[in-house]
Amino acid sequence: MKLIKTVLIIFAVIAIVSCKTDDNTDDSTTTDANYFPITMGSNWTYTIDTDGQDPQEDALFVAGTQESDGNTYTDIDSNDEPFGFVTGILESNLLRTVDSQLLVKGVIGAPIDGFPGIMIELEDFIMFDASVSSGQLDAITGLIEQNVEGIPLEFEYGFKTVGQPASSNLSVNGVMYDDVVNTSFVLTLAVTAQIEVGGFVIPFPILSQQDVLTGTASFAKETGFIMGESTVDYELEDLSGLGIELPFPSEATTLTLETITNFEIGN
Repeated sequence: MKLIKTVLIIFAVIAIVSCKTDDNTDDSTTTDANYFPITMGSNWTYTIDTDGQDPQEDALFVAGTQESDGNTYTDIDSNDEPFGFVTGILESNLLRTVDSQLLVKGVIGAPIDGFPGIMIELEDFIMFDASVSSGQLDAITGLIEQNVEGIPLEFEYGFKTVGQPASSNLSVNGVMYDDVVNTSFVLTLAVTAQIEVGGFVIPFPILSQQDVLTGTASFAKETGFIMGESTVDYELEDLSGLGIELPFPSEATTLTLETITNFEIGN
């Protein structure tokens, strides 16, 4: 009887392990395709459409390479400051591709007009992974302290990327791109003011924890970034009782669409 129980337990354990292994392999595939060919001579042009504004143009090009921490990164540049969020990430940071991943080294800021210039550091942050069709790719959290209009503020942030199902094709500005990988991103912020009352410092929420930026980005095989959509959406707490005036709007909802119009891939 003991032998039978032991055999049954062994089979049960094997079945459980097999189920876990299957779950972990469903969302990833292997690929040798290059979804962002960042070679010298490569350049991309985009139309940037933002709610309530005239269309703008972002033009990016590969400017060269840099060595940092023993790795070689590609530097993408632009003649003017980019208007798009994704084009801004690509232009203002160092990039490198490793296997199926695009890694970003540098910083991003809060994409809110008039918002304090907080900088969130990225250290080989995974922007996309062509082998992952679902699930979190990368995430960072942190706290930044800064005085704004003489008020001590604490900015608690989180930024993450999530793999999305690939597309066999995607039409952008009348051009069909085949073999497209997709990723989504979320920037979360919470802002707290440190108000001194009667000799005591009392934390007061300025911005409750919110997803202030959500968006998606698509990269086509042998082309690079082809389309992105991002939404800035937030609402501050009621500050009328404190008499505080901050140098950015109390609420906003803005949609920005970035679409490729032309590109050239160098050798």
